[in-house]
Amino acid sequence: MPTAPPRHYYVRINGKVRGPFDVGRLVSMCGRGRLNPRDEVSLDRRQWVAAGTIPEVFPEGFAGTDRNPEALDWHYNCRGQQMGPVSLATLQTLAQGGQLASTDSVWKLGTSGWILANQVPELTFPQPPESWWAKSSGATKAGILVAASIMFMAPIGLVLANYWHTIDIAKQQIAQQIEHQKLKLDQEERIAEQQQKERQHKETLDAAARADAKRDEMLVSMHKQHQENLKAISSSNTASNTASTTSASGKFNVGDKVKNTGFLVGWTGTIVAVSGQTHRVRIDYADSDFGRGKYRGQEVSLLENEFQ
Repeated sequence: MPTAPPRHYYVRINGKVRGPFDVGRLVSMCGRGRLNPRDEVSLDRRQWVAAGTIPEVFPEGFAGTDRNPEALDWHYNCRGQQMGPVSLATLQTLAQGGQLASTDSVWKLGTSGWILANQVPELTFPQPPESWWAKSSGATKAGILVAASIMFMAPIGLVLANYWHTIDIAKQQIAQQIEHQKLKLDQEERIAEQQQKERQHKETLDAAARADAKRDEMLVSMHKQHQENLKAISSSNTASNTASTTSASGKFNVGDKVKNTGFLVGWTGTIVAVSGQTHRVRIDYADSDFGRGKYRGQEVSLLENEFQ
């Protein structure tokens, strides 16, 4: 009869899959505390069962084992490292010596998995020695508390005093900065207002200068046109009139002092020649818009109705 091939199992512990391992390897892992009955095993990585259901590895399944304290059937986890197997007596020695803490994990075949060492009834752990505070009387404790309060509050008082002093200084600095900012804004507003006034004044002066220039240009143009008209009249009268010393109306003579009534405001002059209706006048004084004394000494041709 042919022999069945050996079975190999995959092991899943805390969600991590390892293997495959043969039965002998699983027994070895169980003996070193690396495999417990609650861990899962599978032949095909699809269907998983508890390792305690494999009789070759756990003959007693999930049942309890021999309670002999000398039996090497205990494993423990100390500082993240699994140790064992050891006997229950060894665990007790480790617990009394402080090498096994009450919060360390232990495991034994038959338990539901890793448990805290303080959950094993047979293990006892040394109690911490009573502190000097517990041994002190009520009066001693009260005195210590009062002294501690004084020592604790004194630095706090200094810290608070320094804190409020710092706050006061900060407030003063902020107030000074605000006042400085106000003064700066006021000064900037005054400067801006002065600059605005200066711009407006300059614009006014420029406008006045442009108006004066335009008026001067117009007056010059009018004066030139007037002189041309006079020349035209004088030329037309030259052929028919002879020079005389008396105006056609007989009102003005050569040498008479006259003053204007028309174009050049503020002038006085002397008639130096008469030709028909045209009078040649030398300007003795002129205070016109063209400038004081600008036409003094010049001669202009005027009609009789332009002076008196």
